[in-house]
Amino acid sequence: MRALFFYAASGTDNPRVLGALQAQTSTTLRPFRRYLGQAIHTAKQRQTRYQLPWERVRDLRQVFMDPVGVRAWVPKRRAAWRFIGWPEDRELKLEQPVMVISRGVTHRVLACERLPGGDLRLSLDGELQEGDQVFWYGIPCEFEHDAGSEPPTRVCDQQGQALSLSRPPEEERGGWVLVLEGWDGEGGLVVDGDPVEPTTLSAFEGLSQVVDAEGRAFLLTSGTLKVEELPAQGELRGDNGLRFRWRAASQGRGGDWVQLLLPEDDRDAEGFLDPRAAFCEGDVREVWTQARHHPSTSFRVKRVDSERYQLLLDEVPPVGSQLYLPVDVRNLYLQRRALNQLAFAPLPHHQGLLRLCEDPDHVRWPAARAVLPGEWMALTDATRSGTDEQRAFVGKALGTPDVALLEGPPGSGKTTAICELVQQLISDGKRVLLCASTHVAIDNVLERLMDTDAPVDAVRIGRVERVDDNVQQTQIDNRVARLKAAWRQRPDFSALGDAELEEMATRTVVMASNLTCGTTMGIVNHPLFDSLRDIDIKERPITNMPHWDVLIVDEASKTLIQEFLVPALMAKRWVIVGDVRQLPPFADRADIVANLRSLVDEDDREVFPSYHQHACLLSYRLARPRLRGTRARWLVVEPPGVLDFLEKEFEAREVELMVTRVVSRRRQRGVFREVTVQQLRRGEPEALLLAASDWVVVNDDCLAEAAEHLPADLLHHRDLTRGEHALPESHPLLFRHAWWLDRAGRLTRSYRERSVDITTFAEAEAHERRWLSERDLALEMTWRLTRMHELKRSHDQRERERLIAALEEMMPRAVDIYESLREIYDIGLPSILEVVQEGIGEERTSRPSALTEGMRRRRGDDFLARFGSLTFQHRMHPDISAFPRAVLYGGQALQDANTIAERDQEARWSFGGFRGRRVWMDVEGRERGGVNEDEVRVMERLVRDFLGWAQRVEGPRGRAWEVACLCFYTKQERAISRMLQRVSGDDRHTRFSVGGVELVCGTVDRFQGREADLVLLSMRNTGRIGFLDSPNRLNVAITRARQQLIVIGNARYFQDCRIHELKELVRQSPREDGRRWLGRGR
Repeated sequence: MRALFFYAASGTDNPRVLGALQAQTSTTLRPFRRYLGQAIHTAKQRQTRYQLPWERVRDLRQVFMDPVGVRAWVPKRRAAWRFIGWPEDRELKLEQPVMVISRGVTHRVLACERLPGGDLRLSLDGELQEGDQVFWYGIPCEFEHDAGSEPPTRVCDQQGQALSLSRPPEEERGGWVLVLEGWDGEGGLVVDGDPVEPTTLSAFEGLSQVVDAEGRAFLLTSGTLKVEELPAQGELRGDNGLRFRWRAASQGRGGDWVQLLLPEDDRDAEGFLDPRAAFCEGDVREVWTQARHHPSTSFRVKRVDSERYQLLLDEVPPVGSQLYLPVDVRNLYLQRRALNQLAFAPLPHHQGLLRLCEDPDHVRWPAARAVLPGEWMALTDATRSGTDEQRAFVGKALGTPDVALLEGPPGSGKTTAICELVQQLISDGKRVLLCASTHVAIDNVLERLMDTDAPVDAVRIGRVERVDDNVQQTQIDNRVARLKAAWRQRPDFSALGDAELEEMATRTVVMASNLTCGTTMGIVNHPLFDSLRDIDIKERPITNMPHWDVLIVDEASKTLIQEFLVPALMAKRWVIVGDVRQLPPFADRADIVANLRSLVDEDDREVFPSYHQHACLLSYRLARPRLRGTRARWLVVEPPGVLDFLEKEFEAREVELMVTRVVSRRRQRGVFREVTVQQLRRGEPEALLLAASDWVVVNDDCLAEAAEHLPADLLHHRDLTRGEHALPESHPLLFRHAWWLDRAGRLTRSYRERSVDITTFAEAEAHERRWLSERDLALEMTWRLTRMHELKRSHDQRERERLIAALEEMMPRAVDIYESLREIYDIGLPSILEVVQEGIGEERTSRPSALTEGMRRRRGDDFLARFGSLTFQHRMHPDISAFPRAVLYGGQALQDANTIAERDQEARWSFGGFRGRRVWMDVEGRERGGVNEDEVRVMERLVRDFLGWAQRVEGPRGRAWEVACLCFYTKQERAISRMLQRVSGDDRHTRFSVGGVELVCGTVDRFQGREADLVLLSMRNTGRIGFLDSPNRLNVAITRARQQLIVIGNARYFQDCRIHELKELVRQSPREDGRRWLGRGR
C-alpha cells in the first residue's frame, strides 16, 4: 500500500526509484518523528503546563452609552478688526470695500458681525496699520485690532439654526473644543459669524467618569463603563461635557469571571513569559483544578480577557483551588500524523514537500519561472523604494510550482507583498490559506485586504475575543451566525433544526471562502479538522485532497517545521515569509525543560531518570575545577538512587576526588570507598576515611544513624533539617558544623561568580546551597541550548563556545543522550525558514536532503529561483534604522526608503528635543529582585511628558499616537504595567488609553511584528547581560519605533560589557542624562 502512495506522488513506476524514495523520505523524517514522539510522551506524562492562584471577579455589568450631542474641534477665528461705534441703523453690505485714505489702498471685507455695544467685527483680506485713516461707506472709522483669542459664544449650523453649547469652550491644539447639542456632526458650522470646517471628536475622548440623575459618580475604564449596581433612571452627564443615554448589556450566556494571579513563590527574575498570558493565548478551551484530567475538576473557558488576565468560566472553581493549564496534546498528535502521512502515505500534491526530503544530488526540482501579472493591485507605485523587489518576489511566488521564500527586515513591506500576492491569486480563482504565528500579523493583512476592491471572501479562524475588531465580520462564528439568521427568515428553512442549520451554514461559509486565515497553531480549529480530533486515530492520514491552492505562512521565523506541515499537507504550493534575524519559534522554555526531564527512547523507555539528572547536576556544580582548589570538603546527603548514579558518573568521568559513601550495609564495590554505620559506631579504621575524603556521601535513609559520627568540617550542599529524612534543628551535628563554619575563615583560594566574590567557607556553602536549591539539570541545559541557538549569528562566538563547553560538562557520561539533545536543538528550536535554507544538520541522518543540509547550500540555483529578499525599510526614522542596518544586517538590508521623509514631514514630530531619534537615556539604577525601579521612574516621566505633548500635536493622518513601553523580562514588565495603570487610571495590564494616546507595555518577545511611534526600552540589567546578548532579540527591540527610540539603561555597564552589538549600541547612540528626568518627580 505504501508503494502505491509513492507511485501516485512521484509519477514513476520504477521499483528501484520508488524504493529509494520511500527509504530516503522515511530516513529524512525519522528525527522529526522521533522528536514528536518524545514531545507526546512528555505531554502525556506532564498533562499541565502552569498552575496559578485565582480570585473571583466582581459581577460587573457593562453599560452602553449613546451621546446626546457632539464634541467638535474648530480652529480659532481669524484675526480681525473692531470698528468702534458703528451706527445701528446703517445697513451692512460686504461688497463695499474698506478704504485706507492715508495709504491709498482698499481691503475686501470677508466677514462682518455686529457686537454688543454697537461695535463691528470685520475680517479683511489685508492688514490695517496704526495711524491709518479708514473709511467704510464714507464714514470715518475708529478701529482696533481683535486677535480672535476670545472663546466662541455663538454657534450655528449651516442653515443658521443656533446650537447649544453644553459647557464653555476649551482651548486645544490652536483651536477650541466645543460640546454642542442640536447638531448631528455633519456639515460645517458658523462660529461667531465665521464659517468653519469642524473636526468631530470621539464622544469618549477625555471621559473618565459620569454622574447619574441621583448624583452618583461612576468611573470608566478605556471608555467602558462596568458597574455592580446600574445607574438611576435618566441621563448620565460626563466630565467631558456630554450627556449620555444608557442601556445595560444583557446578562449573556452566564458564567463567572476569575482573575488570574501570580504564583506566591514567583522568584524567577529571568523569565520573559508571564504565565498568566499563557492561559489567555492560543485556543485554551478548559482549565483544571488538579494536575490530572478528570471531568469533575475541569472548567470550560467561555471567553478570555487578555488585557486583564481574566477568564470567563462556566462555573466558579472551589475556593482555594489552583487553576492548571492543560498541555495541548491534540496539536502534537496532528503534527505527528502529518509527518507520518508525508513519510508513508504522500499524495500527488505533496511532491514539492517530498523534494525537500530527497538527496540534493539526485532530486529534480522543476524550473521555477516568474509570472508577472498584467496589472498590479497593491504594488502600484513603481517610484517607491523596494517596489521592484516586492514585484519580483510576487512574480516568483505566482510562478513557483512548489515553494517560494521571502526574507525581509522589519518594516520592509513583507505585508504589502503578501497583500499583492493574495489579490493576484484570488483574481486568478485560487483558494488561499494564510497563517502566521500571531493574531496581530494575521489581522494586519486581513484588514488591509478588506479595504481593497479585490473579490476577497475571507473567513477568519479563531476565537472571537482574539480577533481584531476591524475584521470581526470575517470571524467564522460571526459569519455562520449571520447566515443562519438570514436563513431563518426564509420559509424553506423553517423545518430544519438548529444543529442541522449550524452544520449547513458552517459548510457553506467554509466552501464559499477564497481566503482562510488563522494562526499556525489555531488553524487546526478549522471545521475541516473536526474529523481529525480523535487522538486515538493515530494512523489516519491528515488529508485526502488539497483544500487550498496556496498556503502563505507569514512570520515564518516563529514557526517550526512540524507546525508548518499540518496546514501544508492541505495545500498544493507554499509561500514562506519572514526574517531569520528576528526571534525564533520557541517562546516557552518550560516545554523544552519538560522534554529533557522525561527523555525516552523510541520504545518509550526512560533513558535519563530524575535521579540520574540530579546526580549530574551535583557533579557539574560541586566537582567543577574552580571548587577543587578551595580545600572545601562536601557532605552530600541524597537518596540511594541519586548516589548510585553519582558513582557511575564519577567512574565514567574519572573524577580525581576521594569520595567515601556511608551505607547501612556493604554493597558491590564501585569507585566510591565505603564505610558502614556499624563501622563508624565501633570506631573501626575505615572510619578515618571520613577525615581524608573530599566528599562524604550518605544515603538519606541512614542519615539519622550516621550523623553523630560525621565530621563537622564538611560543607552541607542542602539544608539537612528538610526532606523526608530530616534532622531536628537541635541535632549535635548541626551545632558542631555551625561552630566550625563560624571559625573556618577563608578558602584557600577564593572564586568569583556573577560579580560576587566567594572568599570564606560559609559563603561557599551558602552560595552553592542556594544555587542547587533553585535549579535542576533540565532547566540548566535548556537555557543553554536556547541561548546557543540565539547566538548563532552573534558577532563574537566566545559566549556561545562557553555555553557549549558548559553543556558538555553537564551531559551524562554513563548514558548517551547526545542524539536527544541534538534533536531538541535541531528540530525544536529552528524555524521552517531556517530549515529550508540551512537545514537541521547533515549529521542528523545517514542520507543527505534539503531538510538536513539546506536548499540554499546544496541547490543554490533552484533556491534562488524561488527566493526573494527585501532591502528597504519604510518604518523607522533614519536615525533609528542606521544602527541595525550597519551592525545587525551588515549594510545589506534596512536601507531607508524614499517614503520616510514624506511620512515624517506629515508627522511633525518634535517631542522631547532629544539629540537624535535614537538616544540612550543613561540611568545608573540597580536591578533588585528582577526590577530596576529607577528605569521605571524615568519611563514614567517620559510617558507623562509625551501625554502632555500629544495634547498639543495631533497624531498623523488623524490616528492616535502609539507608545510602546518595552523590556526584556516579565518582572520588569509588571513594574511598568503598574506604572501605566497609575498614569492612566486603567486596570488593564498590557494596553492603556489616555487622552487619545494608545499605550502598550510588554516584553520584546511578545512585541515582535508590532510597531509604535515612540518606543521606550528598559534594559534593566546592571550586573549581568543575561539573554540581552541575543542579536535577534536586540534586533526586534530596536526596530519597533517609527519616530523615536529611547533606550533606558546603565550606559557604563553596557559600554564595558563584552557583547559587541550592545557596546556598539551605547557607542553609536547620543547620550541623555537620566538624572535630569529622575529629579523631576511625577
